[in-house]
Amino acid sequence: MSLSVYHPPPMPASETPREWDSNRRSSKAQPLYLRLYWQSHLTDLVRLLGYGGSAHLENRAEFHELVEKHGEDKMRAAVEEITVLDETACPPVTKLTAQARKLAVQLLGPTPEQWDAYYRHPNGEPHAIHAQKMAELAAMKGQVAKAPKEKRRRQKPGTDRAVPEQSPGASTIVQQYRDAKERHPGMLLLFRNVAK
Repeated sequence: MSLSVYHPPPMPASETPREWDSNRRSSKAQPLYLRLYWQSHLTDLVRLLGYGGSAHLENRAEFHELVEKHGEDKMRAAVEEITVLDETACPPVTKLTAQARKLAVQLLGPTPEQWDAYYRHPNGEPHAIHAQKMAELAAMKGQVAKAPKEKRRRQKPGTDRAVPEQSPGASTIVQQYRDAKERHPGMLLLFRNVAK
């Protein structure tokens, strides 16, 4: 029985190992969710636009800085791939595509539609920043900000009941229970019967 050793196919003579590796992992083959975070021109464009988009993107100084930094071809390709022109707004606004918007959560934080739920505690009470974010959301939509609704908290059964006064003939164990409950209102009290 002879053992065979695997030998990879030879690289093309015209390419160096680095070129061969980069051609094999071209950006066309990588999905957008990877490129959005690993290619700086896409990341910078997403941060520039944000969730609200930008009117007259080509005239903004920040966009011209990105063109100088990354090159006109890369930025043109990025704009074509991850943006869409919203012509219903006046003036027209360049926004992220639905796919890019969904993938940009780690760069931009929660979407404005998620702010109400995101900036609340698990019990429904708003965080300190909640009112500010709701005012920003209203300004984005061109509305007047409403006061946040407070969720009503259910009271635990028996929390509003007063402990009845001791009757003169109360047993010693009941008296001990009431004294302990008064000292430790949130605790579970356990008693055991110890035979003497």
